[in-house]
Amino acid sequence: IRPIFSDRCFACHGPDAGNRKANLRLDVEEAARGKLGLVYQRIASTDKAKRMPPAHMGHDAPPARDIETVKA
Repeated sequence: IRPIFSDRCFACHGPDAGNRKANLRLDVEEAARGKLGLVYQRIASTDKAKRMPPAHMGHDAPPARDIETVKA
């Protein structure tokens, strides 16, 4: 899961406290582990307003294989 998060999530939910959004940290396993259900819901959402990474910022939806990896 870490490579998926690194490529798609760390810019807003990674080690840089100045860029971190929603007080959600996915680069630290202990912090991410408790949020995986929420992360899965957001990346799997078909609602562009809820989906992560955000469509309104020009990001594409994650590939189905990445969504399934997070689900597993």
